[in-house]
Amino acid sequence: MPRSYLTWRVLIPQSSFALFIVGQLAVRHGIFDEPRRHVRLIVTWMAIGLASWAASWLVLPHVSTAFAPQPVGALLHAGLGVISEQWLAFTYIGALVLLLAFRPSWTGRLAWMGLAGRMALTNYVLQCAVIELLSSPFGLGLHLRPYLYLLAAVVLFLTEAGLSAFWMARFRYGLLEWAWRAVTYLHIPALAIR
Repeated sequence: MPRSYLTWRVLIPQSSFALFIVGQLAVRHGIFDEPRRHVRLIVTWMAIGLASWAASWLVLPHVSTAFAPQPVGALLHAGLGVISEQWLAFTYIGALVLLLAFRPSWTGRLAWMGLAGRMALTNYVLQCAVIELLSSPFGLGLHLRPYLYLLAAVVLFLTEAGLSAFWMARFRYGLLEWAWRAVTYLHIPALAIR
């Protein structure tokens, strides 16, 4: 892990750390608090996210790398770490933020997602485990066609949201959030709702 996280590569936009920094900057500059003031910036990032995703699927796989050594070719196929399919998240996030900014009535309709958000760490680990179990060679080895990714993601998220609603009706925290809190405060908090 030190070789992975203590290198210059953590600073390229494709890395999770760089995406975290972008999110932190968005929070600090009030983009989520006052999205109507930042519509142009949000739409720009949505367009960048969509264009980056499209380029990573439609252009980068067809870039000829015969002229370059293998490591350089791999960097070119990865968009030099600047073009990434992960950036499509900016499109989704921007669309949701603008929807809620201009149509506040949707806040109530989407409240069920908040329960999944209150269990974000648990749901993230659960997602990783399910995807690994379904797709890895030591699991079921399933492979989806790219056009089914969105459908699979929606089904997985709806399942997690349902499980989150079930869990949060009985407990104060997600299981991993509870464990994290216990380790952070060196105190075991009450888990069950009384």
